[in-house]
Amino acid sequence: MELHRKRFSELTLDELYELLRIRSDVFVVEQDCVYRDMDYDDQQSIHLWLTEGGKVVALCRVCPAGTHMQEVSIGRVITTERGKDYGKLIMQEGINAAKEYFGADRIDIEAQEYAKGFYELVGFRQSSDPFILDGIPHIKMTYKEYFNSKSNMSTTNRLLISLALVSILFSSCANRKDKTTSSPTEVQETESVTDQYFKAIDKYLTDVVGKGYASGEVTIPYYDYISVDDSTEDIQVWGDFWVENYNISSDTLLFVSGGNHSGKMHVKKSSDGQFFVCGFDAVGDGSEYLPTAKAIFGDRFDDFQKAYSDNKAREEIRKSVISEYTHSNKLAVKYYKDYGWPAIRIPE
Repeated sequence: MELHRKRFSELTLDELYELLRIRSDVFVVEQDCVYRDMDYDDQQSIHLWLTEGGKVVALCRVCPAGTHMQEVSIGRVITTERGKDYGKLIMQEGINAAKEYFGADRIDIEAQEYAKGFYELVGFRQSSDPFILDGIPHIKMTYKEYFNSKSNMSTTNRLLISLALVSILFSSCANRKDKTTSSPTEVQETESVTDQYFKAIDKYLTDVVGKGYASGEVTIPYYDYISVDDSTEDIQVWGDFWVENYNISSDTLLFVSGGNHSGKMHVKKSSDGQFFVCGFDAVGDGSEYLPTAKAIFGDRFDDFQKAYSDNKAREEIRKSVISEYTHSNKLAVKYYKDYGWPAIRIPE
């Protein structure tokens, strides 16, 4: 994957044509919206795009204050391939560019209302009532560092429970490569039944979902679970599930690929007493996000939204899982690093 970042005057004709073509395909043709995409803000903006194998997979632009919006803003955000975390990556690069080029300590966006959950993942919070722009419901959202430090008691409790499950998961199966330390029956005798549900989910995320992304040397799943219903043979687990692939470079885990898959896992018990995931009801992308999330989570939807938008709690879960995984598997690494971001020290 390659990041491109240029001022308008630095763009080649072919680059400009391709960026404008993609914007037109998505915002005008796909969304059936007649509006003026070329608004004279491009000339003052920083243009960013990601390419994979020479193909543009995500793009955005960063506008200085007083142009598209009163504050520094990010717009024209597009991913051409969904489910591969390109949207999160290009937004992170947009935030970096806003700070580097324009000294931004606040960044605004005009987000289509259905995409609110996505932008919350990268630190934006709603800062206006809904409004109609070019015939489509929008909201203003704002990025400020202090937004990411806010939390509430329910989030704290959920975080503690998730971390406890992570600890149980890795302590009961310290090294996936060592299958001689205990038999399945012995493991069952030391685990609660609920712990085994989450082990099954962990295996499903690693063996099935993780293989849908570009491969890495290490696959690490984690999740922020919302609720469990095991009153029937069809055990249902609602949550925000993540899987990430990494390569190892010296003492650092380098993020390769991955993403989140929110929804409901269906877990069953096999004839030999082992639990396994037999189905997954996934929340949809784009315009399908809100209706599918409400249908799948039902009266748990508000709890899901809090978890989905709590970037700080999710990063704490992620950091703890990476720490547990690397220590349990005796990996000689000290840091993990996302594309375009500083390396983070793995807790001892």
